[in-house]
Amino acid sequence: MNVLRGAVRLVGQHFRALVLLNVVYFGLVGSGMAYGAWDREAQSSVRWQAGDEAAKVLPGVVDAYQGGRVLRAIGWTFGVNLIVGSLLVITLPSLLLPFSGVATAALRAVMWGIVFAPKLGPFNVAGLVWGLLVGAVMLLEGEAYVLAMLGSYLHGKAVLSPSSVGAITRWQGYKQGVGRLMRLYPLIAAVLAVAAVWESVTVIYALPRLR
Repeated sequence: MNVLRGAVRLVGQHFRALVLLNVVYFGLVGSGMAYGAWDREAQSSVRWQAGDEAAKVLPGVVDAYQGGRVLRAIGWTFGVNLIVGSLLVITLPSLLLPFSGVATAALRAVMWGIVFAPKLGPFNVAGLVWGLLVGAVMLLEGEAYVLAMLGSYLHGKAVLSPSSVGAITRWQGYKQGVGRLMRLYPLIAAVLAVAAVWESVTVIYALPRLR
């Protein structure tokens, strides 16, 4: 609990940056959705590529969902989103080139929006419920990625302005930035754990009944 409190305290100290990153991230998701709804061929292409890559690289995820193994699906979803979605896509690039994780997360947001762009058509209750369920998944996972973006921002700021973290040299700032970034990971993991439960239960039990 102490590590979670520390992460929440750090977020509170940089709340304005978090709000701005939320606006950027979810604004890009919305832009991607608008484009995907307009260009259905592009959406189909991106969906096919994403599904094909997932089946090749992470067959365990596909098997868990197709087999209705909810606990396994939760584990796979949490692990993939934490290791791949957060650490490899956002945090690692930031450690190699400060602030670059913000850019990679932004690109992911656009692609995510294209993939999940809704089909426009007559209003129906099933479609509304489907949209709300999927929207909740995107909101939870997206917020975890925004927190990872915040970590990238804090790390980059510490490198460019070491004095802002009480450091003298850029290398000292780099190390202080890594420490701040990693302080956020217990909170990122907690949000992704909730998202994994919601996504797995939604996809396996709820969405099939709405089709």
